[in-house]
Amino acid sequence: MFSRVHSLPRARDRQGSSSYSILGYGCWYHVLGRYEVNRAAPYLLLLPIASVAGGVVFLGEAPTALILLGGAAVIGGVALIVVERAPVATQTPPAD
Repeated sequence: MFSRVHSLPRARDRQGSSSYSILGYGCWYHVLGRYEVNRAAPYLLLLPIASVAGGVVFLGEAPTALILLGGAAVIGGVALIVVERAPVATQTPPAD
């Protein structure tokens, strides 16, 4: 019945994940203090890219072609949101 008890997270693991959560939220609120929410929020969509990069760097995981393709799609989508386009000039009818 309790054969899987050994796989429960240890206190040290919970403290580490709590520390990273505090660090992450601290960084996010620092950014929100400097920029408007609508300018900062699209960058949260890059979090999966950072997670995959962390897995590659720290855990030695090998990214597959599908993961790289998904990462490129995410980066392209964020670029569409973030990159400002020049406003389109509209012609207004002359006032009579």
